[in-house]
Order: sequence, then C-alpha cells, then structure tokens
Amino acid sequence: MADYMIMATATPKDDRLNEFLVHAGYSAQVSFAVSRDEVVQARLNKKYIEAVVYNLGETMAHITDLRRTVLRQSWKRNLKIKQNLTAAGINLQPLLLVQVANGDKTVDEAENDLIRLCGVRPEAIGKHSSDEPDPVMMAAIANDTTKQVLIFKQSAGTGFDAPRAFVLASTKPVNDADFAMQFIGRVMRVARPVRDAFGKPKAIPADLNTAYVYLGKAQAQAGFEAAVKASTDVKNQLEGQTEKLVTRQTVSGAVVYTNRPDNQEPFFYDMPEPAYPEVKSLPLAEAGATGLGPQGSLFNNATGTDVNTAADDAWSSFANEPLDEVVTNPVASTRVRRKDPASQAELIEELGKRGLQVYPRKINLAKLGRSLKTEEKPELDDMSEISRAVAARLVIAEPVRVMAIKAALNRIKEIERHTELTTGEGYTEEIQVFTDRSALAREAMAALRELPQAEEEDYKIIVQTLASRLLSAINDEVDNLPDASQLNEAERTRLSRDAAHWVIRKCEQELREAMFSEIAKRAKLVDAKPLPDVMVFPSSITLEASSKNIYGVLPPTSADGELVPQRMLMDDRLWLADKNYTFEDNPYSQGHFDGAWFGNNLENRFSKALDRANFVVWWHRNPRNKPYAVRVVRAEHDNYFYPDFVVCVKHNPADEPMQRLLETKEDTKDASRKSQHSPENYGKVLFLTPDGKERMRWVNDDGSLGDTLDFEDLDSVLDKLALTRPVEQHF
Repeated sequence: MADYMIMATATPKDDRLNEFLVHAGYSAQVSFAVSRDEVVQARLNKKYIEAVVYNLGETMAHITDLRRTVLRQSWKRNLKIKQNLTAAGINLQPLLLVQVANGDKTVDEAENDLIRLCGVRPEAIGKHSSDEPDPVMMAAIANDTTKQVLIFKQSAGTGFDAPRAFVLASTKPVNDADFAMQFIGRVMRVARPVRDAFGKPKAIPADLNTAYVYLGKAQAQAGFEAAVKASTDVKNQLEGQTEKLVTRQTVSGAVVYTNRPDNQEPFFYDMPEPAYPEVKSLPLAEAGATGLGPQGSLFNNATGTDVNTAADDAWSSFANEPLDEVVTNPVASTRVRRKDPASQAELIEELGKRGLQVYPRKINLAKLGRSLKTEEKPELDDMSEISRAVAARLVIAEPVRVMAIKAALNRIKEIERHTELTTGEGYTEEIQVFTDRSALAREAMAALRELPQAEEEDYKIIVQTLASRLLSAINDEVDNLPDASQLNEAERTRLSRDAAHWVIRKCEQELREAMFSEIAKRAKLVDAKPLPDVMVFPSSITLEASSKNIYGVLPPTSADGELVPQRMLMDDRLWLADKNYTFEDNPYSQGHFDGAWFGNNLENRFSKALDRANFVVWWHRNPRNKPYAVRVVRAEHDNYFYPDFVVCVKHNPADEPMQRLLETKEDTKDASRKSQHSPENYGKVLFLTPDGKERMRWVNDDGSLGDTLDFEDLDSVLDKLALTRPVEQHF
C-alpha cells in the first residue's frame, strides 16, 4: 500500500473522501485549495458563465416545449462561438454537450431533434447511450474533432475532459444539489488554442471567455411560482460556485444569470483597451429567409422540401440566425466611455456604480498629516565598528569558553566502542579526540556569512576580536605544559583563533541578533507613502461606524472579506484596489480594505474600547506591507514588523497628543523578541495577546503574560503608555 495518496479535483466532496480514507486505511486528508480567481488568471478556467433558464408565464408554460427550445438555442450559441473562433483565426471546433434524462429513447430523441430541427449532420453527433458512464468512451468522443455534439445521460461530472466545450444543454430535471459544480466543470475550461491565440497580456474576448449553460427543466413543479422559485435556486447555487450573478431578461422569455458584465466601461480609466484580434460577426440572414414551419422546424419551406436533402442550405441558414438577445437599457447602451475621471467627484460616482462604498479619511486631526512616520534600515558602508562592538560585547558562557579551549587543544573527550566479533562482547572507553581545525573554520565561516550586512573584512574583525578575548585562557593552559611542550606566540595565536571559531559556531544566533540590534539602533525615521484619501469596500457589506478611527469605521473582519467575491462581480472587484490619481495637479489616493486590514472579534472589541477612551484622540488600524503603513525594524531579525494599531493619545490632559504603537500578537515569544527595539518618536511598542476568546493580556518583556486588559476601563493602557513614552518628538 502506498504511504501517501495525492488527489486533485475541481469538485471536492470531503464527506465521501473521508469515508474512502477510513475504509482504505489512510489517515485524515490534508487539503490545499486554489481559488477560482487564481485559476482564471492562469487562463485554465473561463472568466464568465451564463446560465439560461426559462421563466415562462402561466399560459406559455403549458404550451412551450422547453426541451426542444433548449436544444435549438444551445446549438445556435455553439454556431456563434464557431463563427467567433474563425474570425479570430483560431482553428478549433467547439463542442456542444447535451445531457438528457434517463430513459430508453432520450438520447435518440435528442439526436433526432438536433438533426431535424437544427440541421446538425448525423456524423457530427456523438452519443453515449449507456445508463452507466464510461469516461474513456466519453473522452474519446469529446476529443474527436469531427464531432460537434456529445449526447449523454449521466451527470456531466463523470470525469471526462472536454476543453473545447463552451456550451452545455441539460434537458434532465435539476434535482442534484451538486449540479452547478458538475455543469460548470465541464464547460469552464479554456482550450489551449484559445490560450495560445490570446497570450498574456492580451485579454481573451468575452464571447470566447464565457461558459454557457442552458437548463430546460429548471422548474420541477408546474405553475409560474414554482418555476420562479426553481429559477432562483439555480441562480443561488451557481452563485456559490462562481461569484455574484446578475439577472437579465431575453426577448424570447428566457432568463440569463451571469457574472459577465454588460456595457461595462473600462476596468480603470487609465487602462488601455486590450489588444486582440477583432471578432467580426458574419452577415445575418433576413428573419423570414428560413421559412420556419408552424412547429418551429427550421427547414420546412413553402415547397415542403425534405430536410435531409437540403442539409447544406439549412446549415448555412441556421448558422446566420441571430441569437436570443438580452433586453438592454437604451440609456445605458448609449453611454459614452470616458478615458479618465475628470475629478474626485466623478471617481466617487463611478465607484458607487461599481457597488463600492467610499470612506474618506478625516482631516484636521491632531498630529496626523498625509503620511505617518516609518522606519528604514540603514545602508551602512562601513560595518567595522558594529562588528568590533558586537564581538567585544558578546556574552560567552563559561561552559562555552571551557569547551572552546578544549577544542583548540584537542582535549575534547568522546566515547570509543570496542566489539569482539566472534563473541559479540564489547566495551567502551572515553578518549580525547583531535579537532579538525579546517572543518571547524569552515563551520564558523558559514555562520559568519549569515550575519546581516557583514562582509569578509567584518568576518576577520569578529574572529580577531573573539580570539584576543580567549588568548589569556589559552595562555593559562599552555603555561602549565612541560617546558618541552611550550608553544611560541604564533602557535598560541592559532589556538586562540581555533577557540574563537568554536565560540562563533556555538553562539551563531546570539551574534546574529546582536548585529540586528546594532543595526536597528541606527534605523532611519522617514515618511511613509501618503495615507489613502479614501478607503473603499463593497457597499453591500456594512461596516460598523467608529467615532475615532481616521476613516470613521471599524475595518472589516475576515468573515466580511470572505463575502466579497460572493457580493461583487469579478470586473467590479478590479475597482476594489489601491490606486493613485492626479486631479488638477494634486495627488489623490484610493485604498481598499483587503486582507491586510482584516481583524477578528477580539481586535474589534479593543477598537471599540479605544473609541470610548477619553485619552485617545484618534486611532488607525495599521495594515501589513502597505507602503503607507508604519513598520518597525526588528532588533533580532532581518524583517520588519507592522504594529496593529497607531493610537494618538494624551498621556496627561495637559500634554500634546502623541502617536504610539500597539500590537496584538498570538506568539508571546515573538512579541518578546520584537520588543527589543523601540522606534524613535513612537517610544516602546506595547504588546497584547489573546487569552481565550473573550480577553487580552499584556505581554511582559520576557515573553510572560502580564495583567488582563479590562475593555471597559483602559486605565492600564494609559499607565503603560505613560511609562514608556518617548523623551521627545520630531513630527
């Protein structure tokens, strides 16, 4: 049995998988998920999906043959896609998937309707009529480019691959809770010829980047209300598998649910139009040229010509019929595209149209300019003094010192094991071993190369400084040797250098942290990038108001963030971004609440407590890795860290307001390490850590837990801020 099993699926069913693992004797699964956005960006899945159901009035519901309507409309869509592929110079035959209900004749009936009503050539239709799916056979049909239609009975999620499929028509009753995922998986893939024709950064045209699903049995019960409810269920289930879908009405009575925008303006005004081959529509025939009969037959003309004898003419006639068009708003369809927003007001108006709420930054707040102060690591041309100071101040513990001298003098003892091979008996002895001086030097040099900003000359300084500190101990040991074994000065220097290599090897982490600490002391305080003038977030997700937050709201929680792709179209989400503008020669910046801002319920309780505290003038959630955020140089690490809160406080009523930093941290040891450096002007960063679900506790400098924070009374916060305030300000 294999030790590990790797599975990949676009339709995960954890319950079934866990059941399989139990019976197969494997341990629990470990899942790695890839988001739909990432798959779309990689051009493995289509960007848009349209699901078409037929929401008919009471009268038409009883006289409409939805099964044949779906076949007809889906075939017309397939022909339109073929035209677009040809116009774009792509040699690809699109495949229409037709899923029919169970029964002895359902496959044959669908085939007959496609031939008789739609003019599809019999040899272009592939069939899988078995009640049990055969993925190998279905894949063979799907990859046979002479086939333009594949008819099958079973679920579309049987595992066969058909990347050239753009359209799926289902005449099977919709009663499976997983139907949306199965449908989408069959028609969402992007065929390689399409990817090759529109290589990045070219955009794939929307008509070739859309999956179409036609549902003929969306209503499981008779009657208008039941049909509407079933249609709504279709929309909701599809929405959960993609993102927010909008509803549009077609002239034939069909309802289209899609995430594809209509008459959209450019994603951003400064983005150029995508460069891709122009997709031209072929000339359309006159509406009456087809001579449709009373039963909707496309090819029964006035003379009664048999359809099979006029297949070629019928094919051409049908291919040029117009598709069912979406009813558009005449005003919206005539909107003029603008290249750039003319003003701040125009930008905000456009954001509103995209479903985004604007939260402006408050102005005229005490001690808050356009930018916050942030730290920057110094670029030191000469590290000699730092290297010398670090080596001179390094604390060498006595056990380390003793072992370093023994290593230099070949006095380290190890166990020697003896075994008698015939009897198997053995014994051990403790002996002194020789030190491999070259190997010891190589290990020390490898440790030195990990030091920040240090170079070869700095390595020499550190070794020489440590060797001089150890030389007296070497001399004490050598002086006790017999006269015949006495060493000269050069040999004693070599031994002290060997001892220094041992210390470097054993104290690698301490040396690194000491170097970082010295560099942090020289950190530069500079202006961060300007704070956003406005923050944006979906207007459909309400953010709680905050009286002292600089943007007037509590930032979103992680739960709020998970709702974003469900509430907004993909194209509209492109406006949910950090972006800079220039209006009348003045810079104007837009930020957005993304994952760097998300907090949890405990942090929100702390935020609300800051709103109530009298000593707080304003506060700001400090997002990670943003160019306008406050970052602090770590004293023991190569990275920066971003305290969670910038809080402007009055330590005493008569004091000038002062900006301070607070961090909420799960890892108390990491909090202790971060606290080793206090940034100039902000003073010591104070750390809090969650203690259960309902409270926070202070973190002491040694990483231990301190007092519990009372959210109803923040006097302890004020006391700690006052005790750690910086001596002077440079704002």
